[in-house]
Amino acid sequence: MTETLIKDQPPFLNDEYLANPRLVFKAADILSDYQQELLRADQIIQYFGSILVKNTVESPITKSRLQNLTDATKAAAKGDPEAYDMVKTNVACDIVERTIKSGFVVSVDMIVDDQGKIIQHGQNLETIQANSLQNTEPNNPIRERVEAEVRNALILQQLVSLGYLEEYSFLVFSKAADNMTKEEMANAGFFTDTMSCSIQLTSAKNRKITTESAFVSGLKELDGLRHDSQAIELVGQKLGVDLSGSATQVLAQPIIIHNSLIPNGVVDIVKMYDQATDQITATDDTFFGESTGKQDYQLFKLTCQNRLSHFDTIVDRISSELINHAIDFKNPADAAKELHRLSEKEMVVFSVVDKSINPRVFGNEAAFHIEMARWHLDEGNIKQAQKEILIGQKTAISHSCPGGISSRAEKWQSSEDQDNSPKDCEYISNECPICHAKKVKTKVSSLGRNRKVIIGSCGCSKIY
Repeated sequence: MTETLIKDQPPFLNDEYLANPRLVFKAADILSDYQQELLRADQIIQYFGSILVKNTVESPITKSRLQNLTDATKAAAKGDPEAYDMVKTNVACDIVERTIKSGFVVSVDMIVDDQGKIIQHGQNLETIQANSLQNTEPNNPIRERVEAEVRNALILQQLVSLGYLEEYSFLVFSKAADNMTKEEMANAGFFTDTMSCSIQLTSAKNRKITTESAFVSGLKELDGLRHDSQAIELVGQKLGVDLSGSATQVLAQPIIIHNSLIPNGVVDIVKMYDQATDQITATDDTFFGESTGKQDYQLFKLTCQNRLSHFDTIVDRISSELINHAIDFKNPADAAKELHRLSEKEMVVFSVVDKSINPRVFGNEAAFHIEMARWHLDEGNIKQAQKEILIGQKTAISHSCPGGISSRAEKWQSSEDQDNSPKDCEYISNECPICHAKKVKTKVSSLGRNRKVIIGSCGCSKIY
């Protein structure tokens, strides 16, 4: 890549960068007080990771007006518009991250207050990260990822305070874990069907901060080999930075990239990722990490924005539920737990209608019943579809993000008392979709691993 000199270098750049200015570099290579920010991040991590420390040391973070979702629901119930926006944002993010694991772009807006702090609906960045720390046990296998995100947040805050992101953007690659077994990853909330990677690009303009997150697959196809690490390394080589290392090591290496290189935002990075994946796999059909065929990246980005509007009714309904029950929330995590329950329940229903949602995001058992509900709905068997939806809701196990709240433990506990395994069922189909015979007696049998066979009395059959 051709390096271009940038005029009027800010005074906070270190001597090494001033001697060799360029368009792409690591945050560690630019900030003169980088190590000081890391030390401060470690103080926050230590404080929120130890009850002993919390009881003896003053909190190292600046307290936000709204500390958590529970605070926001209570304030929104009293008519606070900023708190209401915070509730809606939390709900919208949960819905998207719970159901769409790859092939999507979403953006979140924040502002810079008069003190130069990044604020999102009454919460500063430090409080947001502190909540993540408090919700992740020290022995949780994803704890080191959360700690890396805390350090990144403080570096981002420093760059914004110094006005550097008016000209550059802050780039982070968050890959699926590479230090766990597939089963451990699933238990931690990773969607192993895609081994998704989140590419996050943060920019600033006129005191407005925007983070775009693109979800790309780490697998070209189900049960394929992971290509994400190698693809990210190749992207790094193209940009002139070293992005080798483990998932946590790469996450902990935020990149600063000049906006002239990414006029279309995060999809420009996705395009590089796809080109790298094509190079690795000797193909020419990669789009957002998967073998789905090439599309226009800018148009797809607009499609994602339009798709979000389809969730508006659900977002409003869940937000109202949370606010109406705010009086019942006694602990900081109560609202987040209720959001998980409501979101999972609503999105199981929505996934029956929206077939672009992979039902396996709710676990194999629930996926079977969602597929069955789709089948029945197509056949006009409304009551049977409703029964399958109810079972799907009872058996669903989903996550909005790795390490987040999950109903897995509760579902496993309840499964000891009842058999929720997929069962054969029979019904009368209005019409065979193959031979078009009318009023066909139909039997559906599970083949395991989310596979089923449908056999009609007309003699037709199909495996799904």
